[in-house]
Amino acid sequence: MLYIAFENIFFMKQPPFSLIEAQAICKEYQSLIGHRFSSDSNATIDCIAVSPFDQFNKNRFLVYYLLFDDAKIALSQDYHGLLYDVIIIAGAKGEHDMLHADIHSWLQINKSISCYNREVTNLAPKSITRMYQ
Repeated sequence: MLYIAFENIFFMKQPPFSLIEAQAICKEYQSLIGHRFSSDSNATIDCIAVSPFDQFNKNRFLVYYLLFDDAKIALSQDYHGLLYDVIIIAGAKGEHDMLHADIHSWLQINKSISCYNREVTNLAPKSITRMYQ
């Protein structure tokens, strides 16, 4: 199973992901766009994106994202690998410095941030849970 929900903690399969897994996770968390990146930042989440898994290519992806302002174009520029991650990007479109984190780390740190009067831990993507059982 890709996702396992426990009482107050939401665990996700550890990256790297296949492209299909990363795209499904990315789609399920689009509702986070527009919310604060963290409790100690005023930056809002601009994008939930599929990115390369390794840090070198992830950094290149972020540069392309800043240049093109489009995650799909950024990913297609020069990455031909098979290992992917899902990242949360904030502040790229505002006056704040760009912040980013992989989704697994972000969910662990921000598991109690309220989203539309629901906690992030209650955003369990049921369609993915069913897909990978």
